[in-house]
Amino acid sequence: ISDEGGIFDLLGGRYSNGLSNLDLYLKAYDGSSHRIDRAGSPSILLHRPLITTVLCPQPSIIQSLSNKPEFRNRGLVARFLYAVPTSPLGQRLGLTLPIPECVLNSYEKMILKIVEIPKKLSPDNEVMPYQFKLSPQAYKLWKDFWHNIESELGFKGKLHLFKDWGSKLPG
Repeated sequence: ISDEGGIFDLLGGRYSNGLSNLDLYLKAYDGSSHRIDRAGSPSILLHRPLITTVLCPQPSIIQSLSNKPEFRNRGLVARFLYAVPTSPLGQRLGLTLPIPECVLNSYEKMILKIVEIPKKLSPDNEVMPYQFKLSPQAYKLWKDFWHNIESELGFKGKLHLFKDWGSKLPG
């Protein structure tokens, strides 16, 4: 979690002579295994890496992502959900309301429930991902959703300008 976009400098090769290093981020989107090889150290195999990233950079940082063709061509840009709200500058009143106690309590309970979900272990004692199988009815709902999104990716669709992200949305 960061209020800056420095991760994009690192991914773009800031410390590797301009050679981008996207593999871990690309694979950790859906938990594909990844091997890390470092000079002078043994390799590390990440079986199911997952990364959650929350960034709040300036809009110009988001716009600059389109200047890095490899980010888009390899699918990095598509792996983020973007929200760019209208700026409130010039209209702010400086008045903030405290978060209601019931909202804070409900949020805390939800987070604790998520944290307390027991790990699913393999016979080798490795943490396994939970897998959900869709019922035929749920699969039909998902397939209808997929078709709807696919049609919106076309030239006149609502997602035409967001093809990278939209193409990953049903997954």
